[in-house]
Amino acid sequence: MFYLAVTPEEGAIMSRDNLFANAFYALLLCITAVSSAATAALCIAAASASYETRQFNWIHGPGYPGPYQYWAKAFHTGENVYWENEGHIHLQGTSEAHTVTGSESCDFLQAEDINGDGFSDIIVSNTYDAEHLWFENLKGGTSWVRHVIDTSKMGCYYSVPFDADGDGDMDVFGAIMRTPDSLMCYLNTDGQGLQWEEVYIGGMIACRHAESADMDHDGDSDIVAASFSKTDGVNWYENADGSGKEWIEHTIIEETRWGVQEISVNDLDQDGDLDVAAAHRTCDESIIVLENPGVPEVPWKLHDLYTDPKLGSEGLDTGDLDGDGDIDIAEVEFNTPGFGRVIWLENDGGPFENWEIHVLMDSFPDARGARIADITGDGYNDILASSDIVDTPDSYVYLFQNPGPSGGLWARYKLYEGHRFRDVNSADIDNDGWLDVITLDGYHSIYWLSVQGDSCGTMTSSINDMTCYHPVWQNMDWEGCELPGTDMYFQVRGSNDPDDLGEWSEMVYEPGPVAGFTDSTFSYIQYRVHMENSNNIGTPILDEVSFFFEGAEGIEEGSSSGAALLPLPSPSSLGSVSFQVAEPSDAALYVYDLSGRCVFTVSGHWQSGTQTVQLPCLPAGLYTVRLESGNFSETARAVKL
Repeated sequence: MFYLAVTPEEGAIMSRDNLFANAFYALLLCITAVSSAATAALCIAAASASYETRQFNWIHGPGYPGPYQYWAKAFHTGENVYWENEGHIHLQGTSEAHTVTGSESCDFLQAEDINGDGFSDIIVSNTYDAEHLWFENLKGGTSWVRHVIDTSKMGCYYSVPFDADGDGDMDVFGAIMRTPDSLMCYLNTDGQGLQWEEVYIGGMIACRHAESADMDHDGDSDIVAASFSKTDGVNWYENADGSGKEWIEHTIIEETRWGVQEISVNDLDQDGDLDVAAAHRTCDESIIVLENPGVPEVPWKLHDLYTDPKLGSEGLDTGDLDGDGDIDIAEVEFNTPGFGRVIWLENDGGPFENWEIHVLMDSFPDARGARIADITGDGYNDILASSDIVDTPDSYVYLFQNPGPSGGLWARYKLYEGHRFRDVNSADIDNDGWLDVITLDGYHSIYWLSVQGDSCGTMTSSINDMTCYHPVWQNMDWEGCELPGTDMYFQVRGSNDPDDLGEWSEMVYEPGPVAGFTDSTFSYIQYRVHMENSNNIGTPILDEVSFFFEGAEGIEEGSSSGAALLPLPSPSSLGSVSFQVAEPSDAALYVYDLSGRCVFTVSGHWQSGTQTVQLPCLPAGLYTVRLESGNFSETARAVKL
């Protein structure tokens, strides 16, 4: 007699004895040698035990009706559900795309009300046509008019709307990357965005990104600008008299190791002064923080906040993501084409070190843009992310919904799919009180997306085949998250005929006994989850579904007059199993792997004589073969090389 302790593979049947106490599940097999004149066999005598069949991943998607001996990572059908978020399933969410223009080559976009009519307009820089532009929003995003701010400079690259002169209308900062590289302020002199006065701010090589903020607490808007050239660093430009016409350059850092991709200005250490988070494309220092000393004579302090040895930071934004009042960082990472991910870094209110990293999407090839905004309107900041895959229509815009105080899973919505989404941002374009998403692609188009959540959806599992366990079903349980305004409930059905599972049960709203919803002795079982959402955007989230059952209390050795296994060579290739039938009878053959999972089943009415069953191609390992006919059962063990 000996015992085997094994770890279950995903989707396998597991003993429940130490389900929550241990990382391993014990499967107790008592193997006893038995001899006779005709055969040499091994019998299993298993103690009575409770078992669990569960599903906790749906990443392989729909199209798998079953029956299968375990659920693994697939399901039968789904409607309005998103299953690509590994380990979870939730409502899909939708967006309707509206085209602003199809003829501009831009890398970044912003939104503000330039002409004061109450609608958010869109501001961009056309790199190839050397133009700073704004698109006037007419009739809530249904019509747009193109307006040129400046056409006199080559290499217009980046624009920031801000009120430079304090007159209440939006002016525009513009970065020029050629002949010569310079920073400009365009004053909106008529308040309608039709007449502009050009003001030189300063010179900076390859300014890739900038933001407006009141850096010196004097009540007017200053500019922080970063260079993609490692020799020109990060500066802030003081709006000297608040008129937007006089500017004083202040150095934050003279140079960076590899140049800055993007910046975000915020009070990261909550000391009352604005700091700068900067994204580096190099993996040597993915995110740096430039700490504002608060005193002009003291130099800014550089902190290497986060480094990924494989990926550099492509884009970032700052905001409170966990509701604790301090400022966190959302980031998209990318370095080598085909790789990327979406993360956020949790600020615990302490020093600029050891911020906890939360991975929202571990595989997001060629990630490009990241923005923080409350798209779902629930009071918690969400994250937008875009990707920029070259030459294929496989780029995406994603929304990650903040779970709020629950601290659970961030639901993921695939909002749009297309070519090379270089940036993503948000604004209420149609004035309906909800933030919309704005984005642009590498094929000269600018879009705005109205986002809506699905109100309901369903997912129907594959059929689970527990025939070889002779189950007596006990309880059903599930784990997940139901945010306010969302609900999740189930139906089950079962049968001894996988082709006719009958009608679905009444709704199951709480975990509990299976009895009353389906016959507790059925060998085949299937579940369906229903999800509902009464919010504009929102979803319940399913993490895991479990069914508990009692297995057979033991396999008793019976008479070999009905059927008998022929000796199994061991080790062998285990390509087939043969057994002897004394007279025509029903019999079933089961093959189990080392974990106790049934990997092959065949049953039928067999004629007398020697019967041979071909087995599927099985991996190398130890297998147990069991033959059942009436009250008779016999087992043998073999090692496959």
